[in-house]
Amino acid sequence: MMEYVSSLLFGLCFAAVLGAIVRLLSPDGSTARLMRLCTALFVLVSVARPAGKLLHDLPSPAAAQSVQTAAEAVLETARNAIEQTARQTLDAHGFAQAQIQVKMQVKDGQAHAEVFRVTGVPPAQKQEIEDELFALTGERPVVESAARETARP
Repeated sequence: MMEYVSSLLFGLCFAAVLGAIVRLLSPDGSTARLMRLCTALFVLVSVARPAGKLLHDLPSPAAAQSVQTAAEAVLETARNAIEQTARQTLDAHGFAQAQIQVKMQVKDGQAHAEVFRVTGVPPAQKQEIEDELFALTGERPVVESAARETARP
């Protein structure tokens, strides 16, 4: 950005000095008016060229949209990886009915689980599952015990 600004200022100063010298050396009369017109056009072109390059190099809205789409894809991939790891771990322990909820967010430039909840784990194995999932995913889950069945008469 500073390169464009310095280029713009240099071009403007150069054009103004050169235009002033040409106007001082030009004769009076109709030639003077023509020289003023040429000098004004020269200054405008000298300023417009770096300004046009700056506008051309600015990111387009389509580029910003594709960056947003890529960021969403990264979050979705991270969410799927955590969810699959949790599902494999729960299935290995025999908790096929356990529910997994994962919601991702970007924090400090990295994808992290904002919500990582596992429900349907027996209370006796809650801490073991929590520790194993944390070791595998790097995210600390909230493990909730399975609802106890009420005794039937």
